[in-house]
Amino acid sequence: MKILFQNAIEIDLNLIDSPIANLYNKACKHLQHIQIPFVKWDSPYYRTRLSLLDCVNQLEFYGNQLGIEVNQHECLNQSRDYLNHLHKIYEKQYDGNATWLYFHEHIHICEDYNSPMAWSVAIDYREKAGPLVKKITLSDLTNLKIRVKKGDAYIAWSELGKTPYQYWINQEPNDISRICELSKPWIFFRPKLSIALDDIDFLHVFEITKIKIEEFNQWWACWQVDWCEHWGLSDWTMEQMYGVNVVGNVPEVERLSALLAQDIYPVKVRP
Repeated sequence: MKILFQNAIEIDLNLIDSPIANLYNKACKHLQHIQIPFVKWDSPYYRTRLSLLDCVNQLEFYGNQLGIEVNQHECLNQSRDYLNHLHKIYEKQYDGNATWLYFHEHIHICEDYNSPMAWSVAIDYREKAGPLVKKITLSDLTNLKIRVKKGDAYIAWSELGKTPYQYWINQEPNDISRICELSKPWIFFRPKLSIALDDIDFLHVFEITKIKIEEFNQWWACWQVDWCEHWGLSDWTMEQMYGVNVVGNVPEVERLSALLAQDIYPVKVRP
């Protein structure tokens, strides 16, 4: 498999034999002629070059396109309540328009601006991949990894909602109806591929310390049984919330990173 860049350079993407990797391979056969709707923030270099004010201005820009007035002061203060409010607007009004995705993605960029980030690049077809989204089973999630190596290509949880841990850390309401509505397990496969540009520990990226896990577990004990029953699960662990499914690797990851650093982006993935 090849990743084609704007300057016609091709970089190998080697897939393994696994249920999720095979789903991705099949999706790419359908998408091989489709231009990747790559945006600057799919590259990790984007956030390193912008101030928080720049990110808030971008959020405001996409909000204006959607008729949403964004409170710059609240965003600069990274107000949990206000950012949760914006997230709920997105959640309730998202209609498949790409502008909604850009708005949502910048909510999280603003929210996580001062936090560590996964040094990875995303190849995401977004709304163009709609017909290729497939429901997955728990058996597809048996080899999840909390840590990946530089060059690993992986598929991560990507639902319209939050993990239970994100729900808790974002101080969303302690209401089981809302928890079940917004907080979701891994339900669908989406052909959104990430490539690690460095070794990544996802618990570190999300600043999930041992103390926070203990605090979360105390909170989660009150809601886990009802939530799992709602989603037809017996359990849902931190590894399932934040583990990723490695589907292959990119041998020339340094070359890929150098292209991104020059703002040269991928345009197609070819089988």
